[in-house]
Amino acid sequence: MVGLKQNFADRFWILPVGVLLLAWAVMLHHLALESMWYDEWITWDYSRSGPIGLLQATGEDVHPPLYYLWVWLWMTVTGSQNLFVLRLSAVIPALLSVALSYRLGARWFRSRWAGLGTAVFIATSGIFIYYARELRMYTLVVMLVALSWLMLWRYLTGKQKYPWGYTLMVIVMAYTYYFTVFIVAIQALSVLIFYRQRLLKLIGGYAVVAAAMLPWIPVFLHQIELEGIRAGQEGAIGKFAATDPTNLTTISEFIQRYTAGQVSFMLLLVGLALYMGWKSTPVIRNNVIIAALWFFGTMVLFFGINLFIPLYNLRYVLMVIPALALLVGSLVVHFNRATRPVLVGLIGAGALMFHFSAFLPPKLAHGELLAMIDQRYQPGDRIWYNLTGGALGSTLSQEGDYYMEVVFPDLNSDWFIWDAPREFADVEDNPRIWDVRPYWIPMPSQVETVLLEGRSLVSEEVLRVYTISLYSAPPQTEPAIIDEKLAVQVSPLAVETVS
Repeated sequence: MVGLKQNFADRFWILPVGVLLLAWAVMLHHLALESMWYDEWITWDYSRSGPIGLLQATGEDVHPPLYYLWVWLWMTVTGSQNLFVLRLSAVIPALLSVALSYRLGARWFRSRWAGLGTAVFIATSGIFIYYARELRMYTLVVMLVALSWLMLWRYLTGKQKYPWGYTLMVIVMAYTYYFTVFIVAIQALSVLIFYRQRLLKLIGGYAVVAAAMLPWIPVFLHQIELEGIRAGQEGAIGKFAATDPTNLTTISEFIQRYTAGQVSFMLLLVGLALYMGWKSTPVIRNNVIIAALWFFGTMVLFFGINLFIPLYNLRYVLMVIPALALLVGSLVVHFNRATRPVLVGLIGAGALMFHFSAFLPPKLAHGELLAMIDQRYQPGDRIWYNLTGGALGSTLSQEGDYYMEVVFPDLNSDWFIWDAPREFADVEDNPRIWDVRPYWIPMPSQVETVLLEGRSLVSEEVLRVYTISLYSAPPQTEPAIIDEKLAVQVSPLAVETVS
């Protein structure tokens, strides 16, 4: 029996590796299925401009430059602008975040099973999986935050005499995502409460961070000024149009998404973790408190400051996910060895069952819609890409530029209709018109009259909430003569639904 236990202990590494493989599979599944959206287009557009170009671009943006440098490096190394490959730049930091969460859980709670519970939770968290599949900086920020806690922990437990590793991580965080300052504030508070004797050297590290940020301060102030102009509100340092107010609706949305709709179950787990952690040994109790400060303290800062300066959005706070995972993982250590695998399995199975509830609504399906048109386009066709209610011209938004330039270079923007119905009033010059729109957007009456003057609907395809309709003039051929009294000319209507 002792030999079997020792054999299992020697091979325990198989379990966290299995969790990583599970996370990898979930994050890669249909990674490029959902189309690129506007923020992802910004990432692609900035990053492809090279180090100098992206530094100039971020000066007019709301973020510091390191994330875009990372994506530029990824694009340079892979030599690809394929959306699947581009999004791997978010999947890889997400996977490393799972590994780092395992390490934090195992060290903070002195149990590999606690680390495994932590890793399983974050690897199956719906909101984390959602943003791991998006070409933005959020999973990179999670990875850096988790790594900063690990570096801080090494300093606080005496494994490093000076906090230089942690200091470097804070600098990297600051040049990647401004809101990581809230995490640094929670870290400083945790040191003040539990490791006060190490605070002086840590303050020295923060002084180095401040000195390292000095060259970027003028750019940061310029960004704040621009945000105030864009938002129509001075001092608005969030993503001008994307911030949500602090109210019951916003808080409820946060709770629903970050618990994948399983609010009662998550409250039970977190409540038990806090209660049992408080009753546990001083080391575990202190680290449960630190994890709680990381999660709840960060959210209090976001929602509190958001009352005066708009800066909250659901995705901006993804860096609290490891803290929530640590709280859940800490619960495992309080159970005996026989029940720990069962609890870890329940955490993962429950999260996988409901993780889709944390996903946000699908973005505009540019990739699939333009693919349908590209496959069926004939020379001379005109495309009315109307994705905005009442639009009298194509609304090919900026994220569509990626598909036009990289994926479907044969489609020319000159083939799109920018002034309906004037541009297709001449049936002879424009016999075939593609009309692409969400099903709930009606065709303006002044357009429909002109469109159907000499044309008829000959095919219609449905893609989720979009319709792709082809209107065509009759072919310029003589009708088929069946006998001397009857001539037939067929113009079939084909309707196809694409799921």
